[in-house]
Amino acid sequence: MKFDFTVFEEKGGALLKMIKKHWLLIAALVLGIALLGVSGRTNEEPATVKTSRVPEFSLEAEEKRIADALENIAGVGEVSVVLTLKSSVEQRVARDESTEYRTLSEGYELNSESAAVLFKGDNGEEPVVLKYLYPEYKGALIVADNIGASLRLELTNAVAALTGLSTDKISVVPGKI
Repeated sequence: MKFDFTVFEEKGGALLKMIKKHWLLIAALVLGIALLGVSGRTNEEPATVKTSRVPEFSLEAEEKRIADALENIAGVGEVSVVLTLKSSVEQRVARDESTEYRTLSEGYELNSESAAVLFKGDNGEEPVVLKYLYPEYKGALIVADNIGASLRLELTNAVAALTGLSTDKISVVPGKI
């Protein structure tokens, strides 16, 4: 028994010509069907965004951390650190802003609105936090035993490196002997 494949070649060639001619339409149809299949899931709950942990900041812990680091400098005895802050921990939230310009007979009018972007979190609606800002230091007082001029400079530079303060905002004084 022999098969005659010429019939298939003729029909297949016509099919290929049709696909080449209408490839864009076919691709759009396949994409549309795929999107309908993906978006057809209506019984699911809306996605929730995982909440990131709010960074903790303790002024006392920072003072102790810096004091412990300074006590490890050769020649320095006991150290006490007091820091003052300009601000506390802040968070920057995403905002939805809209601005409208209107032309008036005497010039322009600008109307703008801004609202925090909210998401469904564990505790109800919560703002979308873009980033957290740690406190900014205002000044530092370092009380240390057994300090001379060279150690005073080392302590000042070390505290400046750890806090971002300029050296004129750091005071290093001798403690009780």
